[in-house]
Amino acid sequence: MVFILVVLRKESASGWSQVNETVIETLIKNEVVEDGDLVVLTKGMYKDESGGTNMMKILRVGDNNY
Repeated sequence: MVFILVVLRKESASGWSQVNETVIETLIKNEVVEDGDLVVLTKGMYKDESGGTNMMKILRVGDNNY
């Protein structure tokens, strides 16, 4: 099963952890994931630029260290 969630903006350089937490909370709320599941996030550093996806983060649901 593949799910795509697009987050358009973060507010600061330290905002990635908040983005990660929001994604996990949204997936839990919609009963897509549960504790122990792995979530792979891809992120881009360059807005409106082709090829900007240059980061990947793997999170375990329930670890609370996003």
